[in-house]
Amino acid sequence: MSVRVDEERLLDLVYRTPVEPSLWPQVLEQLSDSVGGAQTWLSELDAESAAGGGVIARIDPAMWQAYADYYYSVNVTAKVDDPQAFLRDWKPRVLTIEDWIDRDLFERSEYYNDFLRPQDIYTGLFVRLATVGSKVATVSIGRSRAADFFDAEALATASRLQPHLIRAYQLGREVGALRYERDDLADVLDGCEAGVVLLDADANILFANRAAARLIRDGRSLASSGRRLVATHAESTRRLQALVRLASDPAVARGGSIGIERADDLRPLQLTVTPARSERVRGVGPTASAIAWVVDLARRDAPDERTLRDVLKLTAAEARVAARLLTGASPDETASALDLSVFTVRAHIRRLFEKTGARRQAELVALLARLARPEA
Repeated sequence: MSVRVDEERLLDLVYRTPVEPSLWPQVLEQLSDSVGGAQTWLSELDAESAAGGGVIARIDPAMWQAYADYYYSVNVTAKVDDPQAFLRDWKPRVLTIEDWIDRDLFERSEYYNDFLRPQDIYTGLFVRLATVGSKVATVSIGRSRAADFFDAEALATASRLQPHLIRAYQLGREVGALRYERDDLADVLDGCEAGVVLLDADANILFANRAAARLIRDGRSLASSGRRLVATHAESTRRLQALVRLASDPAVARGGSIGIERADDLRPLQLTVTPARSERVRGVGPTASAIAWVVDLARRDAPDERTLRDVLKLTAAEARVAARLLTGASPDETASALDLSVFTVRAHIRRLFEKTGARRQAELVALLARLARPEA
């Protein structure tokens, strides 16, 4: 027998799942109650093997694991003889086990006798949601023998709710893809040596990568006032905010660069503001309209030998020589430090010239110094 469920509240839950996937078990429980079911599973199963996972409600996790370990291989309600034809002809229907498979054949199956009956599942209702590659997403609702078969009222309720479940499921996949892309992009930005800050038109900070956050925490040049990015000097703050407004204005959409003075009188930060034109960048900060790129001219980590080898395709010996040159060592000092002859060092330097296109040692060192060492 179905339990009276407030469908308006249920639909509110359904449409919250794209941004709050943890609500799916609650949705499944209420959906099951609305059609007089018990155990419920939002599954994504391969059409050929019936293997897969999903979200469960009122199902013993041990049985779910048993399915993953073995019972998927004998699931007569999910495996099909011709997966390609099945996927080609698939439609988002609402159907019961009896619509799908002969009842006698089902009751003689290992899947029913050894997997479903121990869970007191006598029959099932399937609410199809979508195909995802070779997988099929379905809400499966089980009923006990005491509850008997699903009636017309239960089927009508499931059919009424199905379009909303389909839309929420599809939105959830889209939001999930955006979330993964956002997280991947945030990881990439965190690996940048330069500070990267995504800002709205009022210079409020929407995202700051690791390098920028370090400078803001340090507070000797940049800081945050509330959520707003500011400089420690009022004039620099004024110029920064003016650049952000220019970059954020669609009619202008241009930025510029300024030097941000430091409290300790070291070399200034170089701060460049550009419009946030890329929709992919906007995915990290949904309302970002400008990007501030911050280069710490006083902080330059020399690249390590591995970076030199990987980027410039140097040998290990050439990378060791290059690393010594970056410390300011002369060829003679490099030879002494590496226990090489000065002739060998000079030979390595000539090959460095060939591989980098540099013509003088000063030019070579400047090029090597522009390689950033990855953050630990």
